[in-house]
Amino acid sequence: MPYIGRPNESGAYRKLDDISSQFDGNLVSFNLVIGGLPFFCQNSYSVLISLEGVIQEPVKSYIINENQITFAAAPKTNDSFYAVVLSTTQTTPSLTSLTIGTRTAAATIDLHGEHLGVVKRDGTKGFIAFNKA
Repeated sequence: MPYIGRPNESGAYRKLDDISSQFDGNLVSFNLVIGGLPFFCQNSYSVLISLEGVIQEPVKSYIINENQITFAAAPKTNDSFYAVVLSTTQTTPSLTSLTIGTRTAAATIDLHGEHLGVVKRDGTKGFIAFNKA
């Protein structure tokens, strides 16, 4: 039977490094890593977190922002930690420019740490920021 539902954006699941050695009953924020390298998460729902064998509810029990997890309550000193990445964004080379085509021509926009002004559907103006990294 084929898979039914939203597909993961890329490949196999990955296990995050164990951060339980940092638990002291006071700290609530920790850096997430895989193989010693920072792991940047697309959202809290894309990682399954277990503390002491109990699955934690995303957003209610923890929030992930970039490569840092913040728990609603500090994990106890001897609590175990287990985390599996359920989905990730695909890794692509750095985007340095964007070409926008029209019916008659194309324009290329440099994206090296710049802000691009846009008009939203509701008519308000906003900006899209591009990270140099």
